[in-house]
Amino acid sequence: MKTNLQAITNQSSSEVIKILETNNFYYEVKVNTDGTLLITYVGESKSIDNAGLLIHSMGGIDKVLARCKDYMLEEWETKLKTEQEKIKADRKAARENLLNRRFKYQTQHEADYKALLEKNEVIETTVENIGIVLRYLNDCNWGSWELPKMTIGYSCSQYDCDGKQATTMILETPIDMYGKKVNKLQVGAPRGHLSNYHRVW
Repeated sequence: MKTNLQAITNQSSSEVIKILETNNFYYEVKVNTDGTLLITYVGESKSIDNAGLLIHSMGGIDKVLARCKDYMLEEWETKLKTEQEKIKADRKAARENLLNRRFKYQTQHEADYKALLEKNEVIETTVENIGIVLRYLNDCNWGSWELPKMTIGYSCSQYDCDGKQATTMILETPIDMYGKKVNKLQVGAPRGHLSNYHRVW
């Protein structure tokens, strides 16, 4: 995705411009009277930093010019508008996809939790059951919690870890987890956060 899409101002609509497209940027290229190149970000007048290095890395002036595409200004503006609209559409689709996935996971977490409550008046304190409880609680704001009864006493807390919500459980008595005795467990914390808690998958 190009990061410097912008319009060209103060130029005639009939003027032909040379555009160099790389993996990350669009550049405007002008041939100086002495045969050298002026390479700028599109719509700007100042040469980019390390223009010579870019030219050298691409194999020289002739190779740079061969990579360029000529546009009428109006044609460029149309391309610009189309790509900007595509970027907006892609971002909207990504947001919607993320929300849909979150809703799907939350729905499953709630169903697992309700099924667990229906089977058990007091939930057995196993790693699997703790995971079900913590995943459900992590989808909810802590102020709305109604903590279920479990065979081992516990407390829960919720944290904001650099924008990621995480929920923890501290057991009054440790349980076995993959051969270790643990009493601090969590879901949702990104790497580097709540490192003294064991992650429940």
